[in-house]
Parts: sequence; C-alpha cells; structure tokens
Amino acid sequence: MATQNVSSTPDFLTDDQGSVFLVVPQTISARLWIADHINKESFQPFYPAIAVEHYYIHTIIEGIQADGLGL
Repeated sequence: MATQNVSSTPDFLTDDQGSVFLVVPQTISARLWIADHINKESFQPFYPAIAVEHYYIHTIIEGIQADGLGL
C-alpha cells in the first residue's frame, strides 16, 4: 500500500474569481510543480500563482493530483 504525505497545509489553494481560477502554491513542492508545468513566459501577472480559465482548471487539478500534490 502506498503512503501519502499528509500535511495540514495543502500544496495549493484555488480561488474561483469568476472568469478565471487562481491557483496559489502554498508549499515549495507546489512552486516547483508550477515551474515545471506552467510556462512562466505566458501572461501570468500573479506568478507563481497562476490564473487558469475554467476550461483548463480540471486538467490542471488532475495533473497536480496525479503528481501526488494536494489541494
């Protein structure tokens, strides 16, 4: 059975801002995940927090969870 690191601090917080979701890293692992998966050169005015359109949020969440990080 695989063990999962359980922490009182989630790796990411998400905030529905209406037209976009803000995905805010809360841990070093989360910041590294963003650096590895999100193009910093794209328009991300809140980097390392990222603004994600509703269409893409489920894919981002699935990728975060697939890599063992929590929301």
